[in-house]
Amino acid sequence: MKSVLITPEGIQKNLKNIKPLDAICEYIWNGFDAFATQVEVELHRNKMGLINMITIRDNGCGINYDELKYKFQPFNDSKKANVSQKTNHTLPHGRKGIGRLTFFAFSQTARWDTVYRKDGDTYEYYISMNKDSLNQYDDNGEKLPCKVEKLTGTKVSFTQLESMEKEDIINKIKEEFFWFLELNKENDYKIIVDKECIDYSDFVEHTENMDVSKYGCKEMYDVRFVQWKQKLGNEYSRIYYLGSDNKERYKETTKLNKRADHFFHSVYIKSSYFDDFHFTNEEIEGQGDLFPNKCDDEYKILINGINTFLIKYRSRYLKEASDIVAQLSRQKSKIFIMN
Repeated sequence: MKSVLITPEGIQKNLKNIKPLDAICEYIWNGFDAFATQVEVELHRNKMGLINMITIRDNGCGINYDELKYKFQPFNDSKKANVSQKTNHTLPHGRKGIGRLTFFAFSQTARWDTVYRKDGDTYEYYISMNKDSLNQYDDNGEKLPCKVEKLTGTKVSFTQLESMEKEDIINKIKEEFFWFLELNKENDYKIIVDKECIDYSDFVEHTENMDVSKYGCKEMYDVRFVQWKQKLGNEYSRIYYLGSDNKERYKETTKLNKRADHFFHSVYIKSSYFDDFHFTNEEIEGQGDLFPNKCDDEYKILINGINTFLIKYRSRYLKEASDIVAQLSRQKSKIFIMN
C-alpha cells in the first residue's frame, strides 16, 4: 500500500461539501482531461433493480505508472489546476488535486484499471482505494504493470454505493457538460450512459451561424452562436476560440454576463487565424509582430462585430420576453375579472 500525503483532517475539510452527483461528474472530467473523446458510464443493478455499481470508462491516454506518485500521493495540489489557470482553457479541468478522492461522497470503494502507452508498447495495471482509508491506495499489489495488446484508456469502478437514481445522474451530466459537448461537437466528443448518448438538444433555445464578414473582417471564420435555456452550470457565457483543427485555443467571458436577464449564451469561433494566435500579454511579450494577437485590427473588428451582434440579439430577446410576460399578465387579469 502507498500513502497519500494528507491527514484525515485535510480530507474532511476538502471533501465535506462534495455532493454525489458532482463527484460522478469529476470522474467524467478526468477522462476528458486525459484526452478522451468518449466517456461511457454504466449503471449496474442488483436483483432488486437498485444501482449497486457504477463504471466510468474513457478512451484517453491512461495513467502512466511512472507518474502515479505525482497523481495520487499529493493532495490539494494539482498541476492540472495550474495549467488551466495560466492558459485559460476548458481543459484540463481538474482542480486542487481532489478529483480522484471524490468517490468518498457516494461510494465505499474505487478501482482504476488503466492502460497507457510507453515506448511504443501498452501496459496495464490497477489502483484501488477505500473510503475508510483515503490516505492509502493499493498500487497494483506492488507489482509492475504488465504489457498488453489493448487500447489506452481508464475504467473506474465504484461499489457499495449511496442510493442514486438513473434519471438524476443523467440530468446532472447534461447540466454539467452540455456547453462543453457543444464546444467539441466537431471533435465528436460523447458521453454515453447505459449505451445511450447524452442528448442536450432540449437545452438549446436558439442557434445561429454569424456572418462576421459584414463587419469588415478579412479572415475566414466559422462563428456559431447558441442561446441556452438555462445557466451553464459553473461556466460563464463565453467566447471560445478554436483553431482549424477544432481544438480550443482560448476562452473569455462575453460582456453580457452580469445581467439578471437569463440571457445564457455561448459563441464558438473557428478559424486558421487562431492557429498561431497569441492571446495573452505573456505570449505577446518579446514576440513583436511575429504572430497575430489582440492588438491586431483584424481581431478588434471581429470582436466588435460579435459584441454588436450579441447586444442587438439580447435587446430583441428581452423585448420578446417582455411582450410574452405582458401578454400572460393581461390573460390572467381577464380571467380574474371574469371570475
